[in-house]
Amino acid sequence: MGWFGRKKSVEDQRDPYLDLLTIRDADRLRSLARTVLAENGFEAEVRGDHVRTADGRTFGLDNLMRKARAGGASAWDGIVREHFAAMLRPFDEEPDEAEMRERIIARLWDVTATDERMTFDYALEWQPGVAELLTVDHPDRVSILGDGSARDLAPLGPWYDRARRNLFRELTDNAELRVETVEHDGHRIQCALSDSVYTASGALLLPDVLPRWVPGIDLSGGVLFGVPFRNQLAFAACSDAASALGGLMLLPVFTANGYSDGVGPVSPNVYYWRDGAVAQISSIADDALNVTPPPELLEIINGE
Repeated sequence: MGWFGRKKSVEDQRDPYLDLLTIRDADRLRSLARTVLAENGFEAEVRGDHVRTADGRTFGLDNLMRKARAGGASAWDGIVREHFAAMLRPFDEEPDEAEMRERIIARLWDVTATDERMTFDYALEWQPGVAELLTVDHPDRVSILGDGSARDLAPLGPWYDRARRNLFRELTDNAELRVETVEHDGHRIQCALSDSVYTASGALLLPDVLPRWVPGIDLSGGVLFGVPFRNQLAFAACSDAASALGGLMLLPVFTANGYSDGVGPVSPNVYYWRDGAVAQISSIADDALNVTPPPELLEIINGE
């Protein structure tokens, strides 16, 4: 994508590590992070996309970048302090097996943006670039199971079953979820939103959660959907030509934009669910958005 006009100064160019910010703003965010950590007694070395404390702890800056960008420059000090207050809060004792059964939840995770120091070899691939991980939901934090913790739970099959049941409970009973309609140029889609970090993970349970969120929804033609970031699941039930076309026209751009801007990005792509199978229908390559609808979706749009 080209940009025309007055040449930007170096400090106004995109930061190579925190690419939603300029170099100037990214340096300010890193400085605030180092200052807040120092105030809490942690000497930190600041690197491109993370900070590392003298005692060996590493804190990624991607989510903090997204929070700061959404909050506005004047709020950055408070945002950084609140972020690290949560990160540095002492952990509770590890839950016993009974507590683990109540707290374990399945979650979709963007493995393309994962810090290389974190490994999830145990995870199930949901779609290319997106994995289904096991997380533990504590009262004031969410911990993601790494390979070591997962090995301690083996075999994982029963734990995944339990994690999905808990995900369903979270998205139908616990989360204060709302469904909004998004309209543009005569087309419409719907979007599920909540403060729950598991909202997008509802894609794992579409035929179960959508009828609870939208009573009477017709899933016979399948569903186009996107999971741009953790708090959002956008969708269009393809019950007729207008609904399917609306999803095809709006969801790719809506999802790609949400992935770029949202906290906790999951995927920039759009998917089509039908009869239990999920297929990716959009992708981004060389700054170009490509959409390839499957034949069965085109049949609905063409009224065949």
